[in-house]
Amino acid sequence: MKFHVFVLIMLLACTQAQSAVPGDMILFRPYGIGEPIMHYVENYVETGDPMWPGGPSAPFSGYITKGIYNNLTDQEAGQIFATANLSYIQAHRNEIRAVGNNIFIDKKTGLVIYQTKNGTFVGEGISYLAPVKDEWVIWSGKS
Repeated sequence: MKFHVFVLIMLLACTQAQSAVPGDMILFRPYGIGEPIMHYVENYVETGDPMWPGGPSAPFSGYITKGIYNNLTDQEAGQIFATANLSYIQAHRNEIRAVGNNIFIDKKTGLVIYQTKNGTFVGEGISYLAPVKDEWVIWSGKS
């Protein structure tokens, strides 16, 4: 079974991703790394647009996504569970990877670090508080 899933993912990866629209499915790597996830596109937002009604502004352009059995979008689902000192980002530049507009991934733990005007926070989630960038999409298709 794992082999068949691997073959499917490889075939999909070889297919060029096209622009997706709401209702389409996309296969993407969260934050551009890790195991691919297939979710539905709920919306596409530009930088500064609210990611959901009453939600925070998108730090960069991308897709708002949702799993078929999930109640919330990936961008809403997740949690902030700690604060971090700005000095952590500066002192650990080799251990973190920037994904865009003051959002970083800790390479060892996979935790997401968000630098905002109100502080620096640590969280987790598939694409929590960040849309899925076009370059993170491996494949898109009609559902």
